Amino acid sequence: MNEFAKSGDAKYRDAAADIYHYICNMLVDKRPGSEWFWDVDADGKPSSRKPILEPWKCPYHNGRMCMELMRRDPDVTV
Repeated sequence: MNEFAKSGDAKYRDAAADIYHYICNMLVDKRPGSEWFWDVDADGKPSSRKPILEPWKCPYHNGRMCMELMRRDPDVTV
């Protein structure tokens, strides 16, 4: 999104959207009230090396990402 904001080139916006959809499809834990996984392997299985939740990931990174997207576009749904 940073490069799209600087250049206006839609390929960067589209790449950010692709990454967002990958995250939604592959990294979000679908259990009710859960989180997103740090990483998954080539088969889409979550890493067993990292906890699903820890202070540096959430609330810091999750909150920062959401606030940044909302700052850029108040109508964005995250």
